This record gives sequence, C-alpha cells and structure tokens, in this order.
Amino acid sequence: MDDRAWQLIKLLSDKNYTTAAQLAEQIGVSGKTIRNRLKLLSEELEMHGAELESCTGYGYRLHIVDSQKYKAWKAGQTELLWSEHLPESTSERVAFLLELLLQTDNYVKLDDLCEKLYVSRNTLGTDIREIREILQSRHLRLTSRPGYGIRVEGSEFERRNLMARRMMLHSRLSAQNLLPEPLRRPLVEEVSAVMKANHLRMQDDAFEELLLYIVMMIQRISDGHEITLTNPEGLRGVKASCSSMDAEANDLADALELRFGIRCNALERTALAVHLVGKAQPYSQRTTAMTAVQLHLNQLLDLMLEKICTANGLDLTKDQELREALLQHLGPMNIRIKYNIPLENPLLPEIRREYPLAFTLAGSACSVLQEYYQKTIPEDEIGYIAVLLALSLEKTKHAVKKKNIVVVCATGRSSAKLFLYRYKQLFGEFIDQMYDCASFELEEFDFKEKQIDCVFTTVPLSMQLPVPVFQVSLLLEADEIENCQKMLQSESTTFLCSYFRPELFIPHLKAETRDQALQEMCELACQHFDLPQAFYRSVLEREEMAPTDFGNYTAIPHSLQIMSDRKFVVAAVLDKPIWWGHNTVQVIFLISLTADDTDLERFYQVIYRFISNPGLVQALVSDPEYKNLIALLGTGA
Repeated sequence: MDDRAWQLIKLLSDKNYTTAAQLAEQIGVSGKTIRNRLKLLSEELEMHGAELESCTGYGYRLHIVDSQKYKAWKAGQTELLWSEHLPESTSERVAFLLELLLQTDNYVKLDDLCEKLYVSRNTLGTDIREIREILQSRHLRLTSRPGYGIRVEGSEFERRNLMARRMMLHSRLSAQNLLPEPLRRPLVEEVSAVMKANHLRMQDDAFEELLLYIVMMIQRISDGHEITLTNPEGLRGVKASCSSMDAEANDLADALELRFGIRCNALERTALAVHLVGKAQPYSQRTTAMTAVQLHLNQLLDLMLEKICTANGLDLTKDQELREALLQHLGPMNIRIKYNIPLENPLLPEIRREYPLAFTLAGSACSVLQEYYQKTIPEDEIGYIAVLLALSLEKTKHAVKKKNIVVVCATGRSSAKLFLYRYKQLFGEFIDQMYDCASFELEEFDFKEKQIDCVFTTVPLSMQLPVPVFQVSLLLEADEIENCQKMLQSESTTFLCSYFRPELFIPHLKAETRDQALQEMCELACQHFDLPQAFYRSVLEREEMAPTDFGNYTAIPHSLQIMSDRKFVVAAVLDKPIWWGHNTVQVIFLISLTADDTDLERFYQVIYRFISNPGLVQALVSDPEYKNLIALLGTGA
C-alpha cells in the first residue's frame, strides 16, 4: 500500500461519510483519480476485515467487519511503511519511537526496533533513555519485560495529552494542518455550537488544540481505549477543580456522542471539563466574590510579583490592571499545568525576540510556579505571561528626563541672553534648567550640584569637562537644530558606568560551552564583589528554567534572585560563538542588580535596544574593546 492509499485510510471515517471531492481535495488529485484509488482500496480492504461503503449524495465511509483482522492488517501496513520513512537523526528517532510506543498497547522488542531502524543496541539505548525522561515528565512510565520488550503504561488521560503535545510539535515544525477538512468541519460545528450556547470564548490556538484532543479522544474510544478509574482520590480532586465547566463538558460530550456515534463515560466527560477549564473562559464572570481557588491563585500571584521584584528589582505590585489580567490568566493555566495539558504559543519566537525584558521577568515569575507544581513550566506558558508583563511595562515606560544645560557664548552677555532665548524657544520642552557661563568661569562651575547633562558652546573649549560638550554656531543652522533636538531627546548614558567597568569586561573569552563561559564570568565577579558561593549555581538554575539567549548572538544570564548589595555587569565577547540553548551566542552580559536601583528601567531599555540591533552587536564582536562597548550602548540608548 502506497502513501496515498494510506492517506485515504486516515481520511475515511467509520462513522461519517466523506465525498470523493473532499478526498480528492485533501490528497491533491482529480476526482477521477480518487475514484480509481477508492476502487483499488475497496478490493484490498475486503480481504482484510473491512469494506468501503458508498452512498449516493453522501460519499464513502469505512465499515469494519472483522475488527481484529483489520487491526492486524493495519499494523502490518504500518510496519511496511517504516522502511520508506526511516528516521535518521536522534531527535527524529525519538519522535518516531515515542509515537509508536504511545499508539500501541503491546510490548515492542528492542531487537525488532534495532533491525527496523538500522541502529545498534547502544544507540537505541540512548534514545530509550530520552524517551523514558519524556514519559516520566508526564507521569507515564516505560516498562520492560524480559523476552517481551518495552511498552508505555500509565493514565490514558496523560497518554492522550502527550500524544497531542507531540502532534502539535510536529505541526509546528512541518507547518502542516493536522486535521483534514472533512474531519475538522463537523468538529468545528459541534464545539462552536456548545461554546456559543454557553457564552464561552477561546483563543484560536487553544481552539485548535481542543479539536486535536477531541479527535484523539474519538479515535481512542473507537479503538476501545476509554479513560478508566485508577485513582478515586485523584478523580475527586480533578472534578472539584473543573466543576465550573461540568455543564459545558456534558453538552459537548452529548453532541459528540450524537454526531460521531461514540459513548463518553463520566471520566471522559471529566477529561473534557479539564480541557475546557484550561482553554476557555466565560464572556463575563459569573460571580464577583473570589472562590477558594481564586484566593489561592491570588496568593501565588503575590509570590510571583514578589519574585520579579527580588530577582530583577522591578516592583509591579501596584499595577492593578496587571494583577487582574494575570489572575484571570492563571485560572486556566493552573489547570493546564496541573494536568499536563499542552497549549501551543505560536508567537513564542516573536515574544522572545521583541520583548526580552518581559520574557526575563516572566521566567522569574514562573520559577514560583515551577517550585509550587514541582514541574518544569513550558516556555509556551512563560511566553503568555511575558505578553501580559510587556503590556504593563509599556504603560510605565521611562519618560525622557528634561536636561540641565550650560550655554557658553564669547560675544557678550546680550548675545548670551539671545542665545538662551533661542534655545528655550526651540528646545524648551526638553530643557529643565539653562545656565549661561563664560568659558573662563567653567573651572569654577559646579556641574555636580546643578546636575548638568551637557554644554553647548559657540567657541572651542580646551579644558576637560565632566559632561558632553557640543560646539555650535551662534544662530544655529538647520542641521544643528535637528542634531541638538535628537541629543536632548536621547537618554544620557553616563549612568551606565555604574554597571559596566573596564575590569569586568572580557574581550576574548575562550569558553567552548555555556557553563564554562558562565563559570569564568562568575569567578571574575567574585574576585571584585562579596558574592555568596551559590551565585554560580543560581545562575545555572535560572538557565535550566529557560535559557536567556534572545537571538542576535546575545545572552543576558542572571541569578534567580538578587544576591549582591552592589549592581554590576560582567560583559564578555567570545572568540568563537557557542550554543546556548535556543541560539548561538557570542556576546554575554552577566547581570547582577540591587533592589533600590533608581536607574533600573533605563538600564534595561539600553541593554535591550542594544541586543535587538544586529549591527551594534556585530560592531562589538568586530572591535571587542571596553570603550567601544560603552559607545555602542550609548548608540542603543
């Protein structure tokens, strides 16, 4: 049986009819070709326990006459297709083996797998260890029995959730729609009708994943794999967590039974309720009083915001809109994390790239959830939290501080007054205080007390001043007006010197791995600051939770919490790029902050403008000098 015949088997249902036109469209052939294919397939099915029923005006459907005979033939056809689609890399083999083991209840012999995959027992053993870890993270286990082989055991609910997750990953990598239109259309009709009747709303990606779970549920029930009671105490806990969607889940189960000819027992209905609670929300809250679950989530939220403050020095606890948005999001997220329900975040790469600060803060916040649930929080979920935090940060963006300037004019007091008036007229909205001063008076001028940001002068100045100096003409040309406006609108970067220091800059780091780079940078920090021994371990733990590389060959590692009373950045440029976790990295900023830092938001803005600009990053790699680093950061500001 070739690929197209196999596609037909997958598209045909034993419950509903599918027209030849629909089948032809899905497979990409003409109507005449599909009818010829169906005729050949019908002849083969009749020999293996099934037949193809046709009904004028409705189409075709599969009728299974001998279930055991048909399943045995279908399993044999799967094996025949292996040789044509053999996985080559480790990741492909792991995905292939995991799908195979999840879909069968029988033991699979290791020798048979080695023979079919053309790999050694050692290679297969390495793949099996990885599969075992994946299964354990989902509360499933891989059991082995001498003489029989290996198989997956555990909850049917957890098995389905993992199968859905693997299918989502496959869809993301291959950019293919997993549900053929003839199957998708009736599902959309039934689910949409239940949601409309019960006034529920759902994000598009969550809706697609619910459809995916329902397809899997229908297939598993049809194959005799219903969810069964293995843990009565656990079931009571699940029902209590999802009781808010009992009515909606029953409505959906009734609709699916009627449309697809399956039977949904009480546990299947509870499983549907879990998915609805984890993905859907009512258009309006049914009660204004906080439930016990909401009160508990509110306590978790307090800890999350506190963690953001202690780990990153940003206090977001007073943003009431943020609190409400996070609390609303945590309700469904709580169910998803608790019961391992996957939710793909299709914008994750863009969120990491466009909102790196928010993603960093979300990682800190989700470390609280990771400790509470004793589970790794998926990056898809961290990304959703990051979006809410990004909205909050946008509202509190640091306004450009008005500048205090000194004007130096050598043509007399009257000209100086005219000069001051001209600047106030052109740039008044950017200037707080202006002082006129003769060049010989500059040595006695108190720049620190008056908090001067820059000097504008009509004559050359030979002395060294503690602030930037700009020489301009008396009446200011058009291009000078434009340049002055840009300068006055920009942020001063002198504050960066309190973070970056020459002795904390490594221009040629020769590390070959992420951990080697972090160890060397942490050791340098410990030479200059009184840091606890756990500093390096805390930085690694933060990386394990979610790597801090954000593209453009940059990474910004930091500890899980503030561990020093002095702020600093250890900056390093690697001689050769290294793999960090998501991307290749060559520029690293190891950040340590303090809780009382008034420049913190400005600092983050400068850093993230820099790492978001490929040209600036490449300029530092090409010329890894401390002065160049500060100049480039100033450009980013």
